[in-house]
Amino acid sequence: MQISNENLSVNIIKASSSPKSTEKHTKTYRNEEWGFEFEYPDDWEVKENIFESYYSKFYVVINPLYTRSSTHTIIVNVVKPEFPEKTFKGFKGKEILINKIKGVRYEYGSENSREIAIVLPLGLNKIILGTIDLKYEQEYEKFLTTFKFIK
Repeated sequence: MQISNENLSVNIIKASSSPKSTEKHTKTYRNEEWGFEFEYPDDWEVKENIFESYYSKFYVVINPLYTRSSTHTIIVNVVKPEFPEKTFKGFKGKEILINKIKGVRYEYGSENSREIAIVLPLGLNKIILGTIDLKYEQEYEKFLTTFKFIK
């Protein structure tokens, strides 16, 4: 759903209702330490902390099991607050609500290589929900409808 007026455009993503019988089966990933959970297709896998950086405190990648690509299809990245401020400086973001939490959605890249990053507050940190492989944009949008904070 999108609400807009001449000064503000807000996308609202709400948790989905019960699944339809034609939908794929899903699994739930839950992280008690950082306080969030989400659903992902049962033929996908979740990998935690596959790399380290000064700015990243916790990193999750969600990919289809059958892919051999090194692309990170969907990412969840808990970062220091200065990381998104520096990374997205100069980019125009859109305000977005993910299950009643206000954040900013950034879209960038070329037509053939568009990326999406949503930045949400997480205590003293920020959390980035992103995708860099838009052939899975439908799965990313579904992931967003199931993402929620549990603390």
